[in-house]
Amino acid sequence: MRLLRETTELGPTTEAARQHLVQGLAREVGAAIGGAVLDLGHQPGAIDSVAAATLTGFDESSIGVFEALRTYGSGFNPVQREIMRRLPTSKARVITLRDDEVCTPRAWNAAPWVANYVRPARLNHVICSAKRLGPSRVEGVGFVRPMADRCFTEEDASVVDVVCRESPRLFESLPQAPPQKLAPRVRTTLDHLLTGASDKEIAQCMDLSPHTVREYVKTIYRTYRVTSRAQLIARRTS
Repeated sequence: MRLLRETTELGPTTEAARQHLVQGLAREVGAAIGGAVLDLGHQPGAIDSVAAATLTGFDESSIGVFEALRTYGSGFNPVQREIMRRLPTSKARVITLRDDEVCTPRAWNAAPWVANYVRPARLNHVICSAKRLGPSRVEGVGFVRPMADRCFTEEDASVVDVVCRESPRLFESLPQAPPQKLAPRVRTTLDHLLTGASDKEIAQCMDLSPHTVREYVKTIYRTYRVTSRAQLIARRTS
């Protein structure tokens, strides 16, 4: 597959390669957002176990979809929870599942992650694939379609499964975050940003003007060498 070859040529453990793979797969399966994740606690009940992530397509309205998984664990996503149940802990294997394979539409829409984060972002259908690298080390990809779109198909699942199965390890070497030399108020702004709060909400919470919050956000972006909240969250988890 051309996408796999191009990813390998870019150097599979580089951020450029991960971006290329995630963006290419998102286009291939018609997803609005997606990402590749390294999870060091891929099991039910594990929280805050996402060690690294490369995201595509996220904006302020949808970043909460990922941030919820980073906070509550990959198992907060019903598809990932079912993958956890099926993925053996003792041997390398890839499992790919769609939301319509693990839930009825009613159960899917009632799931807290879907009801509180996915659907409010005008998104719905999900496909995920995970590959076991060690007893508690899993890397995988996940994609979400706009609410008005149809479910992912078996053909989509086949494409995602093959890429996840055949791709080299994506997270062998991770870049170090830059020194975090932030003033206390800027640090507090960063904490709010990572919860998904808007600039207006941060300003109200910290009793600051919107202009001051925007300046703090610019400082944070410069410090972490990013240009969006999605990139910031991904960088903070690397």
